[in-house]
Order: sequence, then C-alpha cells, then structure tokens
Amino acid sequence: MRKALLATFFTFALSALGTELTPELQAKIQRDQAAALDKVNAAHANKKSSEMDTAERHQVIQEQAKAQSEVLDKVGVDNKAFARYTAKMGLGDRKRAADETTRLEAEAAAAKEKERTKSAPTAPGTAPALETTKEGIVIERGTTEAKKAAADAEKAAEDDAKKKKHHRRHGSNG
Repeated sequence: MRKALLATFFTFALSALGTELTPELQAKIQRDQAAALDKVNAAHANKKSSEMDTAERHQVIQEQAKAQSEVLDKVGVDNKAFARYTAKMGLGDRKRAADETTRLEAEAAAAKEKERTKSAPTAPGTAPALETTKEGIVIERGTTEAKKAAADAEKAAEDDAKKKKHHRRHGSNG
C-alpha cells in the first residue's frame, strides 16, 4: 500500500515538473519570449510606457505576460520552474546558454540572408557566390561590379595622394 502510494506520488511529482530544463532550452525560451514581446510592442507602435495612458499600459502589460506564458506553455515549462532554473544557473550553464543564444542568432541571420539572396533578382556577374560553412561562416566567392569599381576608385585615390606628396617634396617643375 505504501509503495503504491509513493509510486503514485513520484509519478505525479515528475509529471508536474514537465520538460527538463537545460541551458540550451533556456536560451531558446528566452529568445522566443523576446520575439513574442517584440510582436506585442510592434502591435502598439513600439511606444514607451510614458507615451501611453494608464489603460493602454495595463493592456500592453497583460499582453506581454500572456505572450511569455504562451511560449512557456508551448515548451511545457512552468513559469516558476523556469524562473527558478534561470536564477540558479551556474557559470558553466550560463556560458552554455550564451553559446546557444549566439548559435541561434547566427542560424537566424543565415536563414534571413539566404532568404534575402533567394528573393533578390540577380543578373549575371553582379552577385558573388555565397557559401555557409558548418560554423556559420559565410564565404564569398567572386566579386561584384560595385566592389571592382570601389577598388579602382580606392587605388586611384592612393595614386593621387602619392603624386601630391611627391610634388610637395620636390616641387612642381611643370
């Protein structure tokens, strides 16, 4: 009887914990929460709280809280457990979370860049070939006409500067 009672208690306790938190999950949750807050703020024209009246400020606060709760519910994490885990993270866990945040930002930037290059019409010889390595480093192959023109202009400016310097030293005899 006691064993059955204890087994039921532990099963209930473990199910109440929900998803086990890791630094990587914590970083993902914080990133998703920030995105949710940005959506709410954008819906209210990114106004500062001092620019809102009391009713609007109250509504924004409620919407922000709801957005953050929805992110936690989607992952299956309790708000209190998430706050407790974040507060008790050690230095190693914080470093792992920061690394994961950096990785997620790099992935998002690469996806955005890839989407931008897909949607932009390119004429032959105007866009360089872009490759992305496993580490998220973008390798650019080839040059664009604009880069060639900029390099030529820079070289011409250097040549002019050398000529002026030469004329100042030796005087212009011409």
